[in-house]
Amino acid sequence: MKDKTQILLWQIAGSLVFLVLLAVGSLLVYRAQYPYREEPRAEMRQLDRIIHLGDTPDQVETKFKAQNFDHLTLVRNAHKETIWEVRTPFEYAGQNWLIWIVFKDGVVHGVVIGTENDILANPKGAPPDKMTEGLRELVKRVAGARNAR
Repeated sequence: MKDKTQILLWQIAGSLVFLVLLAVGSLLVYRAQYPYREEPRAEMRQLDRIIHLGDTPDQVETKFKAQNFDHLTLVRNAHKETIWEVRTPFEYAGQNWLIWIVFKDGVVHGVVIGTENDILANPKGAPPDKMTEGLRELVKRVAGARNAR
């Protein structure tokens, strides 16, 4: 009986040590990313300044390529044919920024900035969303479908 109790105590102690190491490791990864956030986020703010409501897909692509961004990735047709997505590098806990460029009738009707975890929540330091009347409902529907995956 004493052996079983001792084994159980060692298992509990080992589990606790593992959890502490996991928590410390996660914090270190999170903190290590912190100094590198500003460059990609500055590029996102720059992209937001140059994309305008009424731009065509060709204009958006030309503007994106002309900037030669180091940290941003453009994904065309990320959510059907109506939404393109621009991503920053991955950040711990889904805090990396995304821009959704929403097209309707062949032109930009919205530029929405959010995070990997919530495209509808405008992150601190990000410019406000730009969108035409009634577009918020479309973005909410697509975001809901995306989060359901």
